[in-house]
Amino acid sequence: MTNRQFVTVRLYDGFHPAHPSAHGLVEPAIHSLPSVQIPPDNSWGFMLASALSELDPEGAVVGFEPGVPGPSMRRPVRTHARLNSIDPDSATMSDYVYPDRIWLLDESGRLGYNHRLEFHSRKTTILRRASNATDAGYNQEDFSDLLVTRSEGGFGGDSVWYDIASFLLDQGVQIGLDATVGGIAAWSVRRIGIRIAGSKSDKRARRTAREWEARGIGTPARLREFLELNAAWHLEEVCTRLDIAPLSGAQLLQALGYELRSDGSMLWQLGHHKSARKRREKWMKAETAEWQPELRA
Repeated sequence: MTNRQFVTVRLYDGFHPAHPSAHGLVEPAIHSLPSVQIPPDNSWGFMLASALSELDPEGAVVGFEPGVPGPSMRRPVRTHARLNSIDPDSATMSDYVYPDRIWLLDESGRLGYNHRLEFHSRKTTILRRASNATDAGYNQEDFSDLLVTRSEGGFGGDSVWYDIASFLLDQGVQIGLDATVGGIAAWSVRRIGIRIAGSKSDKRARRTAREWEARGIGTPARLREFLELNAAWHLEEVCTRLDIAPLSGAQLLQALGYELRSDGSMLWQLGHHKSARKRREKWMKAETAEWQPELRA
């Protein structure tokens, strides 16, 4: 993974329209904007407050939260990241996008998630972990090069708790399995939908659910969106990212309609068999009442 020692934070006095010329504005050169470099190993709220205390100490560009003065307090800003496919030397304003889905990988390779870069984010090393996920191909943005602008909105949204352990049990997925239960190929001799009773597995499942919640991946939609990042998966990678046993990982893939390829590659991909489609449809219907069956060729 790329060793990014510093994050460049640039400040723009505006709302960053996607195409400034369409709004009658002259697009400023990115490298002419005031910038500061900060280490990527703290919470984003702390890092952003530190950057703004240098770039805009008086709040002339981005004002402070009403009624609570001081450079360390939250400010109404939006944070944009440069697209990883764009060379930093040739980047323009339109190459900085507002990420609303940020995957994270910690030092152990475990998956995490953050919904935007906002002042209330307390996750430490969030930018380093976001960069790790970019290196793994999960994000499209380079989180070592950020553009901060004024925001027309507020400071953040609400979080919703979801009993992911119970949801997965209904889909035949046991996230409380011990890593020693079965092996990489144990999925082949277990029927999906079998529930393994016992207080130990239940406690492990609840612990895993709490850990997922803390890492921002504790909802059915988030798990599905992660697996949709790749057309095919090795079981080992899924288990590492989610920190679950091989049998649990295989059950999860099966529940979302994935099947093991028959070419000996040990890769899982979305299946076209009727049984695989039915399993995915069951998941989608349970995930959201607004879901409609997927169109297939």
